[in-house]
Amino acid sequence: MRGGLLAIAGFLGLLLAAPVEAQDAVRCTEIPDVVAKTRDAIIAAAGQKDFQAFSPLIDRNAFAASVGDDVEPISYWEGLLKQGDDVRPIMAALLKMPCAVYNGAEGEVFTWPSAADLPYQRLTKKEIAALQKLYQGQLADQYIEGPEVGYYVGWRLSINSDGTWSEFVAGD
Repeated sequence: MRGGLLAIAGFLGLLLAAPVEAQDAVRCTEIPDVVAKTRDAIIAAAGQKDFQAFSPLIDRNAFAASVGDDVEPISYWEGLLKQGDDVRPIMAALLKMPCAVYNGAEGEVFTWPSAADLPYQRLTKKEIAALQKLYQGQLADQYIEGPEVGYYVGWRLSINSDGTWSEFVAGD
């Protein structure tokens, strides 16, 4: 009996941890001006040599920089840079790709790349090529259980419909 309960609990945990249902998201066709303004400001900040350029764009009370951990974004990104991982070019590359949009608790959420919310089968050849370039030909490694059945866990960036930058995270 105990083994059955553990199996059920594990299954429920997987369901609760699953990302946004892909069928709820659609590819962006239009982006509100306020979202485009934030996107452009992030791209501009990513081109700076100083991570502090991001500071005015981040609401520390409404921003996620790490899945499962509450970290200070700029310090976290500076730490990643010290380890050899500069997230700034990743941010800029993602924001130049197509996005997906879904209705979240606070309204519409725009997420880059579209792969974060759309199943691999719905991505265009151009979207797949851009992601392959970003991940140096290792895109399949960014999918739990592979792209055919799994879901994307690579870098993603979200901006709410009010222009609030809400996340830049990777992982599950």
